[in-house]
Amino acid sequence: MNIGIKAEERAAIYEMLASCYLILPTKDQILRLPELLKEAAYIIPEADFTELVSEAETRYNNILESDEYIQLYTQEFYDHFLVTTTQHFIPAYESAIRKEKTASFSNKKGNKQKYNSLWRHETQHVLACYNSVGFNPNRLNLYHVIKEKNVPDYFGLELAFMAYLCASEQRSPNAWQTWRNLQIEFLTDHLYHFVNDFDELAQMKANPYYKALAKATKSFVTAEFQQQKLGGDGLE
Repeated sequence: MNIGIKAEERAAIYEMLASCYLILPTKDQILRLPELLKEAAYIIPEADFTELVSEAETRYNNILESDEYIQLYTQEFYDHFLVTTTQHFIPAYESAIRKEKTASFSNKKGNKQKYNSLWRHETQHVLACYNSVGFNPNRLNLYHVIKEKNVPDYFGLELAFMAYLCASEQRSPNAWQTWRNLQIEFLTDHLYHFVNDFDELAQMKANPYYKALAKATKSFVTAEFQQQKLGGDGLE
């Protein structure tokens, strides 16, 4: 496959996944998602989108039945990423949930998880990565609460950054290796580890749709990481 085409397709998959964490669900997004996921599964067969396709198709059918489901899906987005008091809430920031290899989200005092504070060293390094290539998250189509919080290591923003790096590779055929190296570095330093911790938490707390979304995101990012590793790029 041509390197430029591959980069463009990878950018599209990152962008599609990022949008699920960055904007409120819309009827158009819900109706388009099943087909986009099937295309992604065809492009990256190593990634498992099966459960997410099933959940997305359920939403698709519900929306065809009634637009009132939009309110339900909007509330689910709030409950998972914005309303801290709900049982499903996940603080989707690398600094909040990135843990040491020996750490676990479970504890002896019940099901309540203990999270880190924001703006730790992970956040600062992510921001430095963005600034080094001129990536400005505020230019993206974000839900306004996420934009106003302005914490750069939000999960959806890191996915959007990878889309930006892949798109830059596509636009710069003479410097594609430079952009590919930046992708490898960001996966290695941040997203590959973050997505594992995020998925672990989602499987404990999320509803079926967001569990499937986290699982598919992890599967895709892991496939990306392994693909670069197999390509001899020196990942450990």
